[in-house]
Amino acid sequence: MRRILTSIVFIVALSNLLFAQKWNGWILQAEQEVLQTNHADAIKATSANMVVLTPIALASDMIPRLEWNTDWQWVGERDTGIISAVQVLKQQGLRCAIKPRLAMEGPGAVDQLEMLGPNDWKVWWGDYSAYILHFAHIADSLDVVCFVIGDALSSTMKPLAPEWETLIDSIRSFYDGTLTYAAHSDRYEQVPFWDKLDVIGINAHYRCDSSETPDTRILEACFSEQRNALAEFSNSTGKPVLFTSFGFRSVDQTAWESDAMPSIQHELFLHTNPLGQVHAFRSFFKVFWKEEWLRGGWIYKWEPRQPIFATTGNGYTPQGKAALDVIKAWFGQFQ
Repeated sequence: MRRILTSIVFIVALSNLLFAQKWNGWILQAEQEVLQTNHADAIKATSANMVVLTPIALASDMIPRLEWNTDWQWVGERDTGIISAVQVLKQQGLRCAIKPRLAMEGPGAVDQLEMLGPNDWKVWWGDYSAYILHFAHIADSLDVVCFVIGDALSSTMKPLAPEWETLIDSIRSFYDGTLTYAAHSDRYEQVPFWDKLDVIGINAHYRCDSSETPDTRILEACFSEQRNALAEFSNSTGKPVLFTSFGFRSVDQTAWESDAMPSIQHELFLHTNPLGQVHAFRSFFKVFWKEEWLRGGWIYKWEPRQPIFATTGNGYTPQGKAALDVIKAWFGQFQ
């Protein structure tokens, strides 16, 4: 009996320990040069335990073809850079994930593919599935922990639902890691194939407070509302939630449509606001990170070769800014 009780206590303690561990990750900005060991060391110093690599395919909202793994792309966007980065990061004890993305060319956003004609979907899907399967095989060959089959492609859910399920089955036939899809924060309920995936992926960019420096009380109330909805959805699906992207710019109104703001660091009309970034990250972690159903999250973004203006700019990276201390503290609690 004593042995049984001891075993039960051990199992409970172990489950609590595993449960407390989050995937504390950074989305790595793809660059022109391969990742170096010192870059991985800097990431590890933030108490992160995961890095997300993002190969890119060029898409169009008018032409149903994709271009990817081309010589003219930056090395961090194609095979060479992805493979090299995973090897460097794993040597430093960091987990890796691969999240293939589309870069839209033309006036439309990535999720405006509904502009394609009915006859174009088959052509587009042929390119897209080849793109995803290619990097899924790379993920398998490198023992990558997590693979994202798609990123914010809600307009494809209805016309291509059967094709998505076939793609998932194909990847399952050779890849043993965690599979997810990265859904818009307000469209995750429209995804018809969560039952075939391991975690619910959410790009968690919320509109909460239009103030120049967001109020932490307003932020916490807003995030709490989202938390409650996600907790219910996680419970109903029996799947944990993973924030496949979240982050805040160091700019005025960072908690209000910052995802749509110009990304160029030197935009003079956007006032730099590092305190707003601190408030947003602190409130986000406070509301979400202790939740048992949350597998973790990936912050957008980390720049390996930090630009000189990054510490004073209004971009997403918290490198060299006060918000990084907030992130380190929360990551450190859930390693």
